[in-house]
Amino acid sequence: ENIIIGIASIVSRERTQWEQQARQAIELLGMSRYLLVPVDQLSMAQRKLIDLARAIAIKPRVLLLDEVMTGLTGEEMLHVVTAINTLKKMGTSIVIIEHLVKVIRDTCERIVVLDSGAVLADGLSKDVLRDPRVIKAYLGDEEFYAGVNSN
Repeated sequence: ENIIIGIASIVSRERTQWEQQARQAIELLGMSRYLLVPVDQLSMAQRKLIDLARAIAIKPRVLLLDEVMTGLTGEEMLHVVTAINTLKKMGTSIVIIEHLVKVIRDTCERIVVLDSGAVLADGLSKDVLRDPRVIKAYLGDEEFYAGVNSN
């Protein structure tokens, strides 16, 4: 219902179409087992996933995600990364503000790194994540970076 409300307020379609879009978003985020659980009985992380499902369900052209991984388990993060990559394949442009470098590496083709409000680096993720200025500012020493850069 929480997801359908979001769709209904934006898209004028039949309820069955809203339900279908909501179910697809829920499945994409691995939340099917919580379909009939009232939101007030979900954990904070699960509620975040419901919020994300609501955003996904309206099929936006552009989606802004700000620290969406905060508080999620590894499994929940994997569902979100999969959802992000699926949305990209469907043509959705996604702007992600995130401090988890592995998430950025696994979802972004282009990265713009800011340092104190100024652009520090801008380019393909493979190049930006190897930029010595980015490593120094965000990733710390080379040993840490080596762990982040491994698959």
